[in-house]
Amino acid sequence: MRLTPIVFALVLSGCSAVPPLQPSPAPADYVAQATRFLVNYPKLATQGALISQLKATQPPQLYDWFACVKLQDGKIYAIFYANEKVSDLREVVAVDRCPDAYSPLPPAPKPPAKKPAERKKPGA
Repeated sequence: MRLTPIVFALVLSGCSAVPPLQPSPAPADYVAQATRFLVNYPKLATQGALISQLKATQPPQLYDWFACVKLQDGKIYAIFYANEKVSDLREVVAVDRCPDAYSPLPPAPKPPAKKPAERKKPGA
């Protein structure tokens, strides 16, 4: 019975020898990336949305960085980044601890206007 605490202590000490993973660099253009990414979710009314500053994730969160996006309807989403790119989006949960300070999220760039199709002249 005395061996169990010793074995347990040895097992735990082995875990502490593993160095923590280093996060990828923070994306400098995280706001622009969020704007472009949110275009893929047309059901989210992103006009007039707000975005928080970038924060490092904490376990049990995945990825390296995240920002909170507050929509006009009051819903808040967490947008996650890894390898300097957007990796995921989900509604916030308590562990995200979104801040109170937000900045306006710029409107999404409009796609280039399509030129009207040219009609072929008869006999050409």
